[in-house]
Amino acid sequence: MRGNALKLHQGRFTLDIRKFYFTERVIKPWNRLPREVVESPSLEVFKGHLDEVLRDMVTHLVDEGKAVDAFWGDFSKAFYIVPHSILLDKLSNWPVLFNTLINDLDAGVECTISKFADNSKPGGAVDSERQEASQRDLDRLEHWAIINGMKFNKSKCWILPLDGVMLGTTLVRPHLEYCVQFWAPQFMKNVQVLECIQRRATKLVKGLQGMSYEERLRTLGLSSLEKRRLRGDLIALYSFLRRGSGGGGADLFSLGSSDRTRGNGSKLHQGRFRPGIRKHFLIERVVKPWNRLPREVVDAPSLSVFKRHLDNALNNMV
Repeated sequence: MRGNALKLHQGRFTLDIRKFYFTERVIKPWNRLPREVVESPSLEVFKGHLDEVLRDMVTHLVDEGKAVDAFWGDFSKAFYIVPHSILLDKLSNWPVLFNTLINDLDAGVECTISKFADNSKPGGAVDSERQEASQRDLDRLEHWAIINGMKFNKSKCWILPLDGVMLGTTLVRPHLEYCVQFWAPQFMKNVQVLECIQRRATKLVKGLQGMSYEERLRTLGLSSLEKRRLRGDLIALYSFLRRGSGGGGADLFSLGSSDRTRGNGSKLHQGRFRPGIRKHFLIERVVKPWNRLPREVVDAPSLSVFKRHLDNALNNMV
């Protein structure tokens, strides 16, 4: 028998919404699994085999030494302009999340595509056979956007050539930085463990093996993970302060009462606490870096301007 011997039956239902239930959406992926996966003698063995099968299709192409491009797509104001009539028709009047709308985005698409909310990332090997297929896939995505009353944000769409480092920054780094403002490492040994992941990835780039980590980062236009965490902290603080006390979060910080004009005019007060652990909280660890920022950074009129000025201020830091 072709494929695994534990194939499941796919039901048919009048209401399309049922196909998104766990008992239905898992059938096709399960039926595609190889025999050695579904017939694993234990859960641990099954997980091991499953992880191998679920390796990202794009990453294994890179491992094979092929040139890989990924199209980075982003819908313009997706959650605000989606036509309600089309959305309701697709949801059969059920209150399901926006992800349901894009469930059929990859219908007929030949490449590997990653979908998450208003972002889509189709990708595939770059060769003579795939070139025309890739263009057909882009045409299909454009057609899907048109018939569903959506449009791609062209300023956020680009072709992204993937290599070992790019895969690390797009597939690995987001996991290392998810909600990092809440769990940022407190001890230097943990900081170094995280940094070693990017340090190792940069060593994989040909021609950079003899350089120091700092030189590799500058050559690749990257920042250390420690610097990125600091940047994220400062951006979060700016957002809190810009919202005001009514937006929540701003009341966690207290502005200093000094009348000195030196430095920026929005200095924060540094609290003192007996438990040393508290100094690692976001509301405390971000105070000193914020107070060192120039006035033109903290007084930026918008978040985009703040980010631009902040990047300039952090430029001298790897």
